[in-house]
Amino acid sequence: MSVSSTQIFSGGCAGKCSRDLVEDVIEICRSEGHEIEWSDCNTIPEGEGELIQSVDLINQIVPDPETFGRIAAAHACSDIYVAGGVPVTCNMILGIPRGTSVDMIRDAVRGAAQFMHQNEVKIGGGHTIHSQVLQIGFSVIGRRLQSLTMQNVVDGDYLILTKPLGTGLMSNSLTSGEPNHTHKSELYSRLMESNSSGVLLYNHQEVKEMTDITGFGLASGVQQLCAPHGVHATIWFDSIPVFSNWQIYAMEGYYPPLAYRNKEALSFENQDNLPSWKELLLYDPQTNGSILAIVSPNSIQSLTKVLAENGTQLHVIGRIEGDKFRFKEMISHE
Repeated sequence: MSVSSTQIFSGGCAGKCSRDLVEDVIEICRSEGHEIEWSDCNTIPEGEGELIQSVDLINQIVPDPETFGRIAAAHACSDIYVAGGVPVTCNMILGIPRGTSVDMIRDAVRGAAQFMHQNEVKIGGGHTIHSQVLQIGFSVIGRRLQSLTMQNVVDGDYLILTKPLGTGLMSNSLTSGEPNHTHKSELYSRLMESNSSGVLLYNHQEVKEMTDITGFGLASGVQQLCAPHGVHATIWFDSIPVFSNWQIYAMEGYYPPLAYRNKEALSFENQDNLPSWKELLLYDPQTNGSILAIVSPNSIQSLTKVLAENGTQLHVIGRIEGDKFRFKEMISHE
């Protein structure tokens, strides 16, 4: 079964508005005197250290409401973790379609509340509205000891990931009509997984830049980290961690519409002429996505050990090099 890219309504961060629209919103705010940046966190000075603030709201991405609640909470806390902070308190935003069963709402809230409690984040209040689909979001405040000045990024530095890529694709595959999805437990586990390892990476002296992959995809994240340093990167496709059976759904066209829009806005050079169903993985919108970082080459061993102690894997997926953004099939030893 094949599906058109225009036939799917996407949940999670695949429900984002277009990049162009976000840029327009930022420019409007700036024109009205706000010092807004393309950033998921807002810094609030507080004596020793800082408070950092983030807000996220996502559409329902999986059928089970309790699982969705946990995913929404993990997703909202991720921005705090990758900014080097620890989330401490939040307000919940709840969008409820008219006619939604009370049990479904309770299950979704329960899942979110459980994640926040397990991660010692207090839900202090919130806001509800009627919406077309079930939505959960949080305005999260975290505490960071200090804002660090990272080292300069230079040719030869590595790009690393901590989770598989493809949450948008694999979440949409749940609509395929198959009686059993063998990858569902793997997908749910990753979507609910905390990005708390971001704090460890932020405070490691050999980590030079870091973010989490958002609805704009891996390619956008790489460009975002490279741009301040005037450098470019090559991604090694076969080194990217992926979900089981992802190729089946990629070839059948289960990518969210935002993946196609992301590719139109920012296209890396396809050096080895990989097929489009592979290429689109770089633009797949991620919900509670992997941490993406640029690190020095001699740090891989120590970072692997530090992350493993926190239950996180490290995957080297590319290198800072050249005068353009590109991807190729296999690792290069040039």
